[in-house]
Amino acid sequence: MVWRIEDFWARHVSHRELHRRLDNLRLLYRAEELSEQEIAESAERSLQRIRDSWAAQREQESGD
Repeated sequence: MVWRIEDFWARHVSHRELHRRLDNLRLLYRAEELSEQEIAESAERSLQRIRDSWAAQREQESGD
């Protein structure tokens, strides 16, 4: 049973890492196609999502 759990976890983590790397490659590919303004807008949206996520996490921690 332990072996099955370890095997599942190793596959899960490996797949997550693979998808993370593919996402990074996709972003790099798109960055080559985008104009500077589009890159700046994309970066701003990403930063806003991070800010929103941090704010939600702080709210959740303060509510605990």
